[in-house]
Amino acid sequence: MVKIMKKYALPVFIIAVLLSLGAFYFCNSEAKAGKSVSADLSVWTSLVSASDTVYRRIEAADAPIESEFQQASFAENVLEISNDELDIISEKYSAVGVQCAVIENGFVTGSYVFGLADRESGKAVTQNTKYRVASLSKLFTNMIFMALVDSGRASLDADISDYYGFSVRNPAYPDTPITPRMLMTHTASVADGRLFDISLGNASSISIKQLLTDRSTFFAYKPGSAHSYSNLSNALVGSVCELASGVCFEELAQSLFLDPLQLDGGYLPVSVENAEEIGVLYDGDSAVKPLLSTRFHPVLGQTVHLTQGNLIISATDYAQLLCVLLNDGCAADGTRLLSKKSVAELLRVQFNNGGELVGLGSFIYEGAVEDRTVYAHTGSAYGMYACFLFDPAAKDGVVVLTSGARYATDPQTGIYSICAELIRALLPQ
Repeated sequence: MVKIMKKYALPVFIIAVLLSLGAFYFCNSEAKAGKSVSADLSVWTSLVSASDTVYRRIEAADAPIESEFQQASFAENVLEISNDELDIISEKYSAVGVQCAVIENGFVTGSYVFGLADRESGKAVTQNTKYRVASLSKLFTNMIFMALVDSGRASLDADISDYYGFSVRNPAYPDTPITPRMLMTHTASVADGRLFDISLGNASSISIKQLLTDRSTFFAYKPGSAHSYSNLSNALVGSVCELASGVCFEELAQSLFLDPLQLDGGYLPVSVENAEEIGVLYDGDSAVKPLLSTRFHPVLGQTVHLTQGNLIISATDYAQLLCVLLNDGCAADGTRLLSKKSVAELLRVQFNNGGELVGLGSFIYEGAVEDRTVYAHTGSAYGMYACFLFDPAAKDGVVVLTSGARYATDPQTGIYSICAELIRALLPQ
């Protein structure tokens, strides 16, 4: 392998303060289920790069370009980033394990790994380590829904009552339908209420119908009129996917995206082919086991605790999912997985919450990097602090997954400090 040193003088950039109604209402499974502090913080205010950022990578031998969508094979073409600065950041926050992926021009070009995937065995983190990525799962869940829209089996603006076979309404607004678009943008007035919390410990104890007819499941505002972050909202997107398609959600994930892209991952540990590569999550010094169901409910549409946060995947494989969006819905070999229309819908501003721009699975920050528009989402649970950020125009981005890192919020961004600092160091110019 030939070592090539590269510098990217990352310009200073500012992301405006964007706060959502209920952004800190995290009465949710991701925060309560484990020992971690945690709530997904989808709030960005600014990212300011260090002037001496150095981006270094070990480059593999050149591979032939088979088409305009060059396949980035992890074993041969994804380049390992070697950087003392990144190690210093990881050590600063006492991370047990760190895994990052870098996207340039629509392709995964680099990865950074640090620390241990399993302290007990001493197993190191590698490119192939898979983690439960918490709420980064939501964007992928929404991509699966949009694939069903492409096939004509689902609609963004349908009344979800039509899928469930019973009336789903906020009791305060009985004449206002709730739609998948509202669920995907957290504007459905759906809350992570009392029954959602109870069902976490015993998913089979509470039915979807019980959840959707309980007053604690709803906020007081009219569906579609405000934004309140909700794990249940995205769980219902997965539920609707099953009802619309007649197929288990995990099978949809595999057949629509993971298998065509040759990615090893899934919403269940048993779906991961190389399950021995699943990294242990640590909350500080303690290993944490997510308190979620280990299977999808045998009755389609009844699962409520997997699709919003249980995706298990590596940073490089997750980055490949982002590349589908960056390449107009195509895989690296040119295979179309989403229509251009669906990609545009996923990346379009769906709701403006007092200046906070909400998309279908990400938050949108216009003019954040000079004149660039970036998309981002964070995830946290059970000791995982994660984030993705990408720029569709430049086709660049970064995925960060960390385990066991010390909790801290970056004073310039409001997000997890370790994620913010790694993004600064890795985001291509």
